[in-house]
Amino acid sequence: MLLFLWAVLALCGCGARPPAAPMVAHPLSPAAADALTRATEAFYGAESTRALRHAVDAALASAPHDARALDLAVQLAQLEERRFDVFDLLEAALRDPANPCALLHLAALDDLWWTAFEDQRARALYAELAEAHPLAEVRGAAAIALAEAAQVNGAFERRDEAVARLGPELGWSVIGTFDNDQGKGFNLEFAPERGLDPPQGGVVRGKLVDVTWRSTDIADPRGGFELTDILEPTTWQVAYLATAVELPAEGDYELRLRVTDPVKVWVNDTVVASLPSVSASPSDAIVVPVSLRAGANRLLVKSAHGEGAWRLFARLTRPGGQPLTRGDFKVLPLHTSPSSGPTPVVAPLGSAELVARRVAAAGLTGAAADALALSWANALGERALAADLAQRLAARAPKAWVPRWRLAQAAWDNQEWAQAAEGLRSLLADTGELYPELVLRQVQQWARQGLGEKARARLIALTTAHPHLPEAW
Repeated sequence: MLLFLWAVLALCGCGARPPAAPMVAHPLSPAAADALTRATEAFYGAESTRALRHAVDAALASAPHDARALDLAVQLAQLEERRFDVFDLLEAALRDPANPCALLHLAALDDLWWTAFEDQRARALYAELAEAHPLAEVRGAAAIALAEAAQVNGAFERRDEAVARLGPELGWSVIGTFDNDQGKGFNLEFAPERGLDPPQGGVVRGKLVDVTWRSTDIADPRGGFELTDILEPTTWQVAYLATAVELPAEGDYELRLRVTDPVKVWVNDTVVASLPSVSASPSDAIVVPVSLRAGANRLLVKSAHGEGAWRLFARLTRPGGQPLTRGDFKVLPLHTSPSSGPTPVVAPLGSAELVARRVAAAGLTGAAADALALSWANALGERALAADLAQRLAARAPKAWVPRWRLAQAAWDNQEWAQAAEGLRSLLADTGELYPELVLRQVQQWARQGLGEKARARLIALTTAHPHLPEAW
């Protein structure tokens, strides 16, 4: 009976909702902007659940269509496990064309399990964003999300239309795999890092067998590379993507990546990005600025995989994510030597700088900027960096509720179990079962400690008090 009711709930989406509002800018008056700033600071400084709720209400009252206010409401809805409200709020936030967290909100929406009605709404939203959002970066990320959703629904023509929005293929080749025992391969120099060895048609020794560069039947129809589908073995392995392109003139470009594992990037044989602890990223989240030469340019991407899904998506754009056209470049044979030109002298892009750039571009200040930095570190799977940023946020207001919760989350993700347990215990002492998300995290903690019966009893109590929570069931 329970499964039947949940199926009905999933199909109906908890009832029909009115049509979504169009994507329209809602500029704030100076008074409203000031009220939103004060409400945001109150949210991150609130020392009680009542003050937290009051801050969210004040933010929405001052700026009901502003993504910054809606983001605060999303956080509260997540704590209270108001699953359907989370979807509604994220959708509303993404319809704000000035949303400074659009890529994060797209990723959060994609992480939800959708009802049939929400699936329709999400695909419609993705299509609208891909077509009409003022930022090319967001249009690209929405096109990627639309392609993924279309693939799941078997709408392959729709998928191909979405992928076409991202620009023409770069003619990538792949080689692998090489040994990455416990992550050590990230800093080891394998043959492809020496002038794209082996030469065309040659082989080098991989982990188990001789391997060569391959360029046919390797791309996923959604525009990226499912490396677990085209390489073997895959657990704790290294692989490389490479291409050579010709440009009519030198200029500034961006290599945009979506990854599941640590990644390193070379442009014309120079390392321009090194992200040894990244373990995830939303679409277009990793942006590597590159200066390319007139003539031939060589791009090489190294992915050092651990376990689980192994995906890599890479595309070259103009600054801001503006896609290239077929007339902007020409794919060359892979081993074409780079044209002469200046060698970059800047240090390779790292995760801390990547996060800092995202925060600077958002234009946020104070606690909101610190919270956004923490959110970006979490989105990239940068657990140690996230723990440091959570400490910085908590230092602003040591007794404030949200910073304490974000600190406990970061400690948990970074496997600092004692700190996480103490933070969670303190928060639960303040709130009881008001926020089911905390109770679910405590259940996970007990299960990890082998306290299965204690965790089970806690879940039974939670589902009795909150029978609407699918996550608890």
